[in-house]
Amino acid sequence: MGTGKDLFAMTKRERRGTIVVLLVIAILLILSFALKRSKPSVPDDVKVSEMLQFEAEVDSVRVIPNSHKAKPKPSAEKGKVHKKRKKPTHEQKPKTRPRNVDPLPQF
Repeated sequence: MGTGKDLFAMTKRERRGTIVVLLVIAILLILSFALKRSKPSVPDDVKVSEMLQFEAEVDSVRVIPNSHKAKPKPSAEKGKVHKKRKKPTHEQKPKTRPRNVDPLPQF
């Protein structure tokens, strides 16, 4: 079994190939960055006209209130007192005991 130096030892041809591959990757990264930055910052005329049309439509939209308003309940006749029904209360007990919450570790 060889030492660690044998694992990282490269011939002259391997070194040149590695440098060429790294340069190609660097050039591709620079080109992609430059192409993203060179896009025109002013929107096209078509986009501007579409935006203006959309804004005009949005400005002209009216909010129509719902016609399904809740009707007021008829009021009770004067002198009559109505008792409100009490809802039966059922105490609900948990089926299982809630599990304990472990404290968070303090760092």
